[in-house]
Amino acid sequence: MWNCRGLEKPLTIHSMKGFCKTHSPEVLFLSETKNNTLNVERTIRGAGFTNLFCVEPRGQAGGLVVACKDEVDVQICQHDDFYIHYKWEDPKLQKVWDVIGVYLSTDDRLRSEQFIKLLEVLELCGELKLVIGDFNAIVAQHEKEGGRVKPATSVQNFIDFINGGNLCDLGYEGPKYTWSNRQFGSALVKERLDRGLVSNEWRNSYPTALISHLSEVGSDHCPLLLNSVATLIKTKRRFMFQERWCEKEEVVNLVKAIWAVEGEGSPMYKLFQKLKQCRHAIVNWQKTTTSNSQTHIALLLGKLEAEKSKGIGANGLVIRQLEEELEEAYMMEERYWKEKPRVQWLKWGDNNTKFFHSKFQTRNRKNRISRLTNDEGESRADPEGIAGIVQNYFEDLFKSSDPKDPADEIEDVPVKIEASINRRLTRPVTEKEDVIRTDVIRQWLASFRGISGQVINLDKSSVFFSHNTPEVIRNQLADVLQVPHVGNQDKYLGLPSVVNRSKKATFNYLKDRVSKKLQQ
Repeated sequence: MWNCRGLEKPLTIHSMKGFCKTHSPEVLFLSETKNNTLNVERTIRGAGFTNLFCVEPRGQAGGLVVACKDEVDVQICQHDDFYIHYKWEDPKLQKVWDVIGVYLSTDDRLRSEQFIKLLEVLELCGELKLVIGDFNAIVAQHEKEGGRVKPATSVQNFIDFINGGNLCDLGYEGPKYTWSNRQFGSALVKERLDRGLVSNEWRNSYPTALISHLSEVGSDHCPLLLNSVATLIKTKRRFMFQERWCEKEEVVNLVKAIWAVEGEGSPMYKLFQKLKQCRHAIVNWQKTTTSNSQTHIALLLGKLEAEKSKGIGANGLVIRQLEEELEEAYMMEERYWKEKPRVQWLKWGDNNTKFFHSKFQTRNRKNRISRLTNDEGESRADPEGIAGIVQNYFEDLFKSSDPKDPADEIEDVPVKIEASINRRLTRPVTEKEDVIRTDVIRQWLASFRGISGQVINLDKSSVFFSHNTPEVIRNQLADVLQVPHVGNQDKYLGLPSVVNRSKKATFNYLKDRVSKKLQQ
C-alpha cells in the first residue's frame, strides 16, 4: 500500500517498480495516483501486475487503484472517491479477507463523514477485516513530531472509528513516521498517517502478521508492506508461575517437599536453590500432566460427548462429574488469559476470555524484536545479527579505558572562588570566548575519561542550550564539540528535554499514551 502522490514522476515510478521487484506483493493498493486509468494501467503493468481496478481522480487530486497478478483472485465489492472495498482469498488457509483500501480527507469534517461511511461498509464485511491506507489522522500526539498539536477532536474521532469498527492496530517495523513535509530544521513535520487496522478474528488467524514501513522515496509517504506470514524468531520460553497452579494439590505438595529440605550455604543461596528446584519440578510436572487448559477442555468435551452418545445406557453420575470438571477447566482457562495480559481491573466473574486473549497477543507483538539497525545503517533480521547488534551497542556504551591518578588534574583547582574570579565568570560571554571555552570543555571531558576510565561516546551525547541562545552560537558550539544539540522535540528517558511555560501542552502526550493503552 502506498500513497504515491502522483504516478507520473520518474522517481516515483522507479521506486514503485523497485519495491515490487524486491518484495513481490500479490496485491498492490495505490492512492493519490492523480492520473487517468490509461496512464495508470500502462505504469502498473510495467511493474508486473496484469489485473487492476481504478477510481478516477477528481481533476488533479485523488485517484485509487487496486492491482493484482494473474494467479490472484480479487473481487471488487464497492468503491467511492476515498476507498475501494474488495475480497481476496488466502489460498493457503482458504480464508476470505474483506479489504478496504482508503485515502481519507485532510479536512476534519469530511473525514468524520468518511468514517461514518466506512463503518457502514464494515457492517457488510465478514469476520476477517483489513482496513489499510492513508487515514490522514493519528491516535495520539506522540505519533506526530513538529508543527502544531493536532486538535483533540480530530484524534478522538479516529479513536472512535477504530473502537466503533472493533478494529485494532497491526503495529509496524521500521521508521516511526510514514509521512513528512520534506522540510528541514525546525520546519520539519512528521506523522504516522498510514497504518493497517484489522478485526480480532483477522489477527487471531494471522498472529505473526507484520507491517513494514519501507523507504520514503518518490513521495512524501513511505510504502507499507503487509506480510501475513512473517517468520517468528523462536527463543527459549521463560518460566512464569501461574496463579491457578496454587489450586493444584500436586504443585502444592511439590513446593512443600522442596521447601522442607535443608540446604547448605548462605540464606540467599538457599533461597535461590529452592526456587530453582521448584521451577524444575513444576516444569517436569507440566510435561507429565495435562496442564494446558485448552487441551484439557477438548479432552473433557470428547469424553462428555462419548458418554452422552450412549443414549439410555449413559451414566448420569459420569456425565455430571464430567460437566463439573469441564466447568472448572473453563474457569482455569479464563484465569490463565487474565494473568497473561496483566489486566487486573476486571473480576473473575467476567467471562470474556476472548478479550484477554486479544490483550495478550497485542502485548506479545509489542515485545517482539524482528529487526535492528546498527550504527553503520546495516539492518539485520536474523537472530545472530540482532544479538550481535545488541551486544556491540552495550559493549560500546560501557567500554572503559585504564583510569589514572587524578592528582595532577585537580591540584590547580582553587579551594574557593574569589571576588575577582567571580566577576570574570559572570560577565557577558563573547562568541570568541564561547569557542575557547568549548575547547576547554573538551579537554576536561578528556581528563574525566582518563581519571574515571569511562569512555564518553560523543556520537551518543548531546548538548542543551537555553531558549534565548542564538541559533548561530548553538550550531557553532555544537560543531566544535562535534555533538548534536537538543531541540524542543527531543526526549530524555521518555520525558521532554524542554518544559515550556504550558506544562499541560508539554506533558499532554502522557495522557494520549495512557488513553492508547486503555484502548488496546
